[in-house]
Amino acid sequence: MSPAARNVFCQWANLLPDLIVITDSSGTVLGANDAALSHFSWQEDDIVDRRLHDLVHDHEGSIDKFYASCLRTSDLVDHHIELRNAPEDSLSCRLRGSLIRPIDSVAGPVVLLKLDPTDSDDPLAVSLPIGDRVEALAQELDRRKQAQRELRASQARLRAIVDTAVDAIIVIDERGVIESLNLATESMFKYRASDLIGRNVSSLMPSPYTEEHDGYLEHYVRTGVKKIIGIGREAFGRRSDGSTFPMYLAVSEVPVEGKRYFAGIIRDLTEQRQLHDQIRQQEKLAVVGQLASGIAHEIGNPLSSISAVVQNLRRKVGDETIVQKLDLIDRHISRLVNITRQVSQLGRPMSPTRAKCSVNAAIENGVNILQFDKRARNVEVDVDLADNLPLVEGVADELSQVFMNLVLNSLDALATCDHESKQLRVATRAVTSDLGQTVEVAVEDNGPGMPEEIVQRVFDPFFTTKDPGQGTGLGLSVSHRIVEEHGGRIGVSSTLGKGTKFTIELPALAPDGHPRGTAVS
Repeated sequence: MSPAARNVFCQWANLLPDLIVITDSSGTVLGANDAALSHFSWQEDDIVDRRLHDLVHDHEGSIDKFYASCLRTSDLVDHHIELRNAPEDSLSCRLRGSLIRPIDSVAGPVVLLKLDPTDSDDPLAVSLPIGDRVEALAQELDRRKQAQRELRASQARLRAIVDTAVDAIIVIDERGVIESLNLATESMFKYRASDLIGRNVSSLMPSPYTEEHDGYLEHYVRTGVKKIIGIGREAFGRRSDGSTFPMYLAVSEVPVEGKRYFAGIIRDLTEQRQLHDQIRQQEKLAVVGQLASGIAHEIGNPLSSISAVVQNLRRKVGDETIVQKLDLIDRHISRLVNITRQVSQLGRPMSPTRAKCSVNAAIENGVNILQFDKRARNVEVDVDLADNLPLVEGVADELSQVFMNLVLNSLDALATCDHESKQLRVATRAVTSDLGQTVEVAVEDNGPGMPEEIVQRVFDPFFTTKDPGQGTGLGLSVSHRIVEEHGGRIGVSSTLGKGTKFTIELPALAPDGHPRGTAVS
């Protein structure tokens, strides 16, 4: 008999409380169940492949007669034997055997022997022939195998569901040691599962959450008072690189076979917090815009009157000194008008009337005016506009304002440096990016550049590096808003001592004048 077949019969026999020995049809021992090994203090290696004759007192060949009877009938055969535990020790017992014909992978018939260490003729000792018991055991094993297959399939389905969850799911024991986790956990915390299983879950949290978590868990296990269990809370997680992120943690208790486990579901709140901050910022800007619109309305007429008086005085006054002072007043009036206009645009809703327009034309309208600005003196301005550029859908005046803002920022930056060759380049081209087919506008200077901490804030409202009175910090913020309202994006890169480059991408229209990817009937 093969080792696999022997294991099959031993599994069957171990399901019985009886003392069972398995032999082949000639009496060679193939195995015994755990009950028999334990009762007679046998070691399996000591009896396997030995003849049953060596284990019993064979009176006048009674064992051979017993096996002959087993081979002639499928009924239960009884026989009384003395079993040797040691050379000087023997035990009288009843031997009941039944022949099992070849089944499954078992080659040849085997004999299942039931040993009763008693001489009792109790009619209830055997109520079912061993052969029938084996059949019943085979059916039971089939049922158990089917149940195991169904359990494995159920576990696989559950694992698939858990691994496709967007939230991280971590299971820990009472000590906080991680037992299992899903794929989202690996992605969220930037760890491999093998690096986390067996570690304390507090290693995924920064201080003070690390110290608090173990205390909460120990307190609940000891008192049953819930501080985290069953109660969601916001906290911070720590990734493998040491960076932290806001998260929402919900922990529930999971009792399994008398043991207590805890399942934690974690949601990354980074995007939610960013969106919340953006909404709050937009709400603030809307309030500022409404306030500015009211101010602009209230002071617009007085400023217009003052400007008219100044223009009238300039024509009548011949003193050059007074004319210069009137020019200064006029410039400050223009500045006040420009500030109120920029602030009011922060809360202005997106323009509902957009049309096909040329980016090149918008640049020419804006940049050409600035060529006469005194800040453009001694600056080499290179305007390189690509031919046959696709049209975009937008408001031409708003786009001109964006390009003017960027050029003015570059001119202001160039005015602060001592380069003998100050250069400003404005270029357009058609490109393909993750936004699809776009028109790209680049405004680049060789000015002083900006450090990274300033680059990160250049589009924030009211943020400016200019001297007091030289800027409101609204130009780039308004430009950023206009570009986004046009479905595009604006970015900046800068290197200290080498210059700054702003890049704008705007979605291009198809040759038929419609947005790309739309069907036209």
